[in-house]
Amino acid sequence: LLAVIAPPAHRRRRFGPGAAGSLLISGCRDGDIRVWAAGSGVHLQHHPSAHERHTFITPRGGGTNMLYMGVAKILALDGGALSCGGDGTVKL
Repeated sequence: LLAVIAPPAHRRRRFGPGAAGSLLISGCRDGDIRVWAAGSGVHLQHHPSAHERHTFITPRGGGTNMLYMGVAKILALDGGALSCGGDGTVKL
């Protein structure tokens, strides 16, 4: 275990390794994207509202039928990242 990244205010939903494993990129249901140093766990960048949060009704048995989606997927690229959101957009 290198570091524990668990700030209570950031509800992480998606993670992606950064270039050469030196970074960790996280996205959450409110649409924020954050960049962390993988070795130390230090928070490096914050991109608030990179994607708009959307609410979907999902047919699930029991429990809640609401799904809240900001950042759906993150893919790390050399020199950046590609993110897909619940708002239907893909951003570089």
